[in-house]
Amino acid sequence: MATLRRLPALVVIGCLVALAIAAAGAATLAHGDTRPPPVACTLIACGPGVYVKVERLPAQVLSARVCVAGRCGTAQRLTRGSGALGFVQARLPKRKRRAGASVKVTLVLLDRDGRVLSRSRIRAHVRRLRPNGPECPPTCFQAALRYRGDSGRLVPLPRAPIATGA
Repeated sequence: MATLRRLPALVVIGCLVALAIAAAGAATLAHGDTRPPPVACTLIACGPGVYVKVERLPAQVLSARVCVAGRCGTAQRLTRGSGALGFVQARLPKRKRRAGASVKVTLVLLDRDGRVLSRSRIRAHVRRLRPNGPECPPTCFQAALRYRGDSGRLVPLPRAPIATGA
């Protein structure tokens, strides 16, 4: 008992909890229950959409609009001269919410008067994502692209961003 008094209280509590968990596991196995323990899931949300990371833009670009099957989303540049806009997103139509689906994506860059400065198109492939792990909800479907103003190219991103709203 004297040894226990020298240990910090948290260490003692941690050891007692570990022993209780081990004893419960041993009792479960002794009674023939071989099921794996329940899976603990995090609470990361995601939304079905096409996400375009927009970066290295010329100063005259004020906003970007991305469209997929008639559904569009717009993002405005909040700081002048940063060259970055972040992500612009559009909701994915229900009929395209499956892994491997192909969608036509159009990205339009606009100036402060709403004039079109650039229009880019690409066919993107939808991916199935489980942000909380393979056995945890939610399941969502996304396509991810990158547009760099210095090259003027719209290209696929290797991984979808797992954004929450589209």
